[in-house]
Amino acid sequence: MHRVIIFVCIVGFATFIHANSGNASVKKAVLEDIQTRYKVPGMSVLVASGGVTKPIIYPFSYYNGVRSNDTGGRVDANTYFPIASVSKVFASHLLMELVNSGKLSLNDPVKKWVPSAQFIKEVSVADVLSHQLIGRQSDTFFYDQRFNLITAIIERITQQKYEESIVKKLQAQFSSSEMIAYTASSTAQVRRAGQLASGHIYDGELQVIEHDFGVSASAGLIATPASLVNAGVKLMNLFVAQGDKAHVFDSANNNAMYSNGFFRHKLHDKDVLWSYGQYDGYASLWIIVPEEELQLVMLSNNNILSDASRLIFGDLTRSPLANWFTQHFICHKAECDLTRSNALADVHRKVYFSRYSKSAYTDAINGITALYPSKLSWERDGDLNLLHLSNYLFTVSHHLAYSPPHWSESEDALLLNDSHAVMLKNPYWLYYAGNVYDRRGDKVKANKAFTAILNIVDMPNHWTVNEAQVFLNKEK
Repeated sequence: MHRVIIFVCIVGFATFIHANSGNASVKKAVLEDIQTRYKVPGMSVLVASGGVTKPIIYPFSYYNGVRSNDTGGRVDANTYFPIASVSKVFASHLLMELVNSGKLSLNDPVKKWVPSAQFIKEVSVADVLSHQLIGRQSDTFFYDQRFNLITAIIERITQQKYEESIVKKLQAQFSSSEMIAYTASSTAQVRRAGQLASGHIYDGELQVIEHDFGVSASAGLIATPASLVNAGVKLMNLFVAQGDKAHVFDSANNNAMYSNGFFRHKLHDKDVLWSYGQYDGYASLWIIVPEEELQLVMLSNNNILSDASRLIFGDLTRSPLANWFTQHFICHKAECDLTRSNALADVHRKVYFSRYSKSAYTDAINGITALYPSKLSWERDGDLNLLHLSNYLFTVSHHLAYSPPHWSESEDALLLNDSHAVMLKNPYWLYYAGNVYDRRGDKVKANKAFTAILNIVDMPNHWTVNEAQVFLNKEK
């Protein structure tokens, strides 16, 4: 069976306008440093301004590195990268067209359209669209494969394959005249033509990997930076036409931190919409600042810029690219101290690479110790990022027989009461906490944490559930 990968290409866009001062070289030097430290073979970065109330210009672009460590080929403006979950932006707008035409309601139970969907409790289309646990935790982004149910819903309503629907959507609304649907076999031809970047994974050294991801509501689009910028201009014009530049969040859950493929965040007091993608072998980041008509697109051919930054937690300030963008394009002449954000982003990087050498492990621990007060407790303060870093380092120390980190331990046993209700319903928090407790030898608290995961009401077949069941079965 042939799988289809969709390529989004916009030709004839305005000539890039490169910043032509010493400041441009500073910006470039920072990106080169990021690319080196995160082991990225090839990276494209494009900053665009305008397109709504003023002409679009491109104040900065950066294309550096190779499409493949094996075959070479320089990354340029015409290099395509898979954008992974950024594809959800386009799937969401396709779904919303069906909602607006009365074909379905966001309040519909998913099982109305996909009877085979496995849930313990009723889950709505809006819950899936906003990555929520039955819509009750507006400040929690819950990542699982349920978003792909949007694929089946769209196919059921349109009575055609999803890739056919998304092709028509991109052509009609985003003017993608050069969009082409490729079969898996023809992607080799595109790669030979020097248009597609190969994926890379890092496990002590970079290795090229090949994928055939297929197309779904969750992923499958392949783009150049300019094609995403063009789509962003279309979206910003749509926001203006509807009288609300952030209307994208009204469609599913007004309190959600994520909806229609975008997170929402503030960067230096500016409301931003952002989306990220992560495959094995690729990372992507798309930031839109509607008020400023400003965009950043970053595409790269390994996953570390997304994975190490743990963008899955919805904290954009852990991304070195987001901090770079904030410093140079959002802050303007205003004071903008990103010292701590940059340090936290770098600690995430250090922890990610801590498994590759004892010196890297020690460097990661020293980085955390320098940033956090000595008495900070992830139990007491509910810091999901800190808990993830702790879990990662405890796991590394366990497998490589290093001395475990010695964080302060709160006597206020968070998991023995309801003092932090949101975290007690967050499967990531509970998994990381259970794992850290287990590494410490505190089986009672570990048991409570893993049991709490199983008590979350609509959690079948999530990886945290599987891990919890493994622990609890082992302890019987």
